Amino acid sequence: MPVRRLAELTKDQMAACTGDVLVLPLGSTEQHGPHLAMGTDTLLAAEVAESATAELDEGLGVVLAPSLPYGVSGHHVFAGAASVRAETYQRWVMDLLQSLADSGFSRFFLLNGHGGNHDSLGVVAKSAPLDLGVSVAVCSYWNTVVGQLDDLGGLDVPGHAGLFETSLVLAVRPDLVDMSRAPSTTADPPAVWASPPHPGLDVQLPGEWPRVGGYSDASAAADAALGADIRTRVCSQVAHAMERFVRLCDGRSTSGGAHD
Repeated sequence: MPVRRLAELTKDQMAACTGDVLVLPLGSTEQHGPHLAMGTDTLLAAEVAESATAELDEGLGVVLAPSLPYGVSGHHVFAGAASVRAETYQRWVMDLLQSLADSGFSRFFLLNGHGGNHDSLGVVAKSAPLDLGVSVAVCSYWNTVVGQLDDLGGLDVPGHAGLFETSLVLAVRPDLVDMSRAPSTTADPPAVWASPPHPGLDVQLPGEWPRVGGYSDASAAADAALGADIRTRVCSQVAHAMERFVRLCDGRSTSGGAHD
C-alpha cells in the first residue's frame, strides 16, 4: 500500500489517522567496523520499516514516523558513537510516545535496528501501557527471521558489522560499503557474547569490543545477492508482525467496546 509518512502530513491529516498504528524506526549512530557507515543501523531500520509498511494490505491503518538516529551505544564509543545512557533513552522514547499519545495516537510499533536498544525498549513496552494507556509492540527486525536463514549458511544474526549487516547494506546502499576494508577474519578467541562460558549465561566484559576490532564476524564474503535475499525475508516477516499487531489491537478494541 502507499506509505503514509508522519513528517509529510498536515496537522489535519494527522488528526484523521490517529486511530492507526504509528511505526517508529529506531537506530543508532556508531562505529561499524572499518568498512560500514556509522548510520548503518538507522539506515536498515528505516529501509525495513518503509518496505514492510508498503507490503501491508490497503485497509490496514499504519503511519510511518521519522527514524530515531541515536541509541544506547556506549560500548562503541571507543571507536566513535553518538550515544545516550539507557535510562536517558528510555525516558526519551517515553517522552516521544507521551507527546504522540497527547496528539491522539494510542498504538505504537517500535521497529528496532540496534541491538543495544533492545533491552531499553523492552522496559518502554512494559511501562507505556501502564503509564500512558497506549498499546506498544517492540520488534528488533532480525528476531523475525531467527531460525529461518539456515539455508543461507552460518550467518551470525544480526552480528555487528559482520556478514549479515554488510550484505544487507550492499543490497540497499552499496555506496556506503568499502569492501576493500571488510575484515576477512574474526577475533581469536571469539567475543565472550558469541561463546558464553555456560548455557544461559550472559557475560559482558570491559574492553571486549575493542579487543575484537569492533565487529562480530568476518564480512569479506558479503554479497549483494545474499543481502537482497535476507532483506526480502526480513521485510516480509516484519510486515506479517505489523499486520498481526494491527489486527490484535483492532480485535481488542472491538471486544472492549462490546463490554462498555
